[in-house]
Amino acid sequence: MGQPNVSAERRELVVRWVSTVGNYDYIFDWVFHENGTIGIDAGATGIEAVKGVQAKTMHDATAKDDTRYGTLIDHNIVGTTHQHIYNFRLDLDVDGTNNKLVAMDPEVKPNTAGGPRTSTMQVNQYDIDSELQAAQKFDPGTIRLLSNTTKENRMGNPVSYQIIPYAGGTHPVATGAKFAQDEWIYHRLSFMDKQLWVTRYHPNEMYPEGKFPNRSTHDTGLGQYSKDNESVNDQDDVVWMTTGTTHVARAEEWPIMPTEWVHTLLKPWNFFDETPTLGKKKEQQQ
Repeated sequence: MGQPNVSAERRELVVRWVSTVGNYDYIFDWVFHENGTIGIDAGATGIEAVKGVQAKTMHDATAKDDTRYGTLIDHNIVGTTHQHIYNFRLDLDVDGTNNKLVAMDPEVKPNTAGGPRTSTMQVNQYDIDSELQAAQKFDPGTIRLLSNTTKENRMGNPVSYQIIPYAGGTHPVATGAKFAQDEWIYHRLSFMDKQLWVTRYHPNEMYPEGKFPNRSTHDTGLGQYSKDNESVNDQDDVVWMTTGTTHVARAEEWPIMPTEWVHTLLKPWNFFDETPTLGKKKEQQQ
């Protein structure tokens, strides 16, 4: 096909910071790939969240009741079941500030063009116009893009970045907050229950949970930011990506917990004209 035969070493630039909260050390890695993909990884390590119990083994009389809310990971110690939920505020400005949220849903459609197949696979593409519509659960079978329709690649496709709030991990994914809707924490921190939020940019909207989540009587964060339901179509938009894991303890995590990761991705979507790393060979030859 007249294309160059290219083999290139993959390199990543990782920017890491660590935050210690109580018994946990949280590791956050921003992973910049040469092909334009940006990974945001969150890892939890440190000391398991535990409580003391009577049972020494699962054969003891109190074991069933003692492990109602967790796993017996050592004699008289239960690792409690809980969640780690993270939110990332991403003021992306995809090739400028004129951005919109675009949905692409692969669907099965009847084949009306003839031939042996009775069905076809097509993509239902549409714009998501408002802040309330943009607050969504993540469906890995669909595609969500932040696009700039005023900028195009050489084929005429609008430049975009794909938003992937969950791209794998070592614990079960947190598909939402495991709280009843009448819980005080649910009302204060509604950002936890949706994996994708898009709001119009406002300089005072910096924190997904608001400024004072421990002292508020209601949601002062994303629930409040999106309440006025502003348009996010061709605007200066901010993406808020929620991800996390539901942590069911195991013996291998005690007394020191290995780092348990959850991965997210931002992927270029028609942002470039071709495979970006092809340019590496040209640079090396020069």
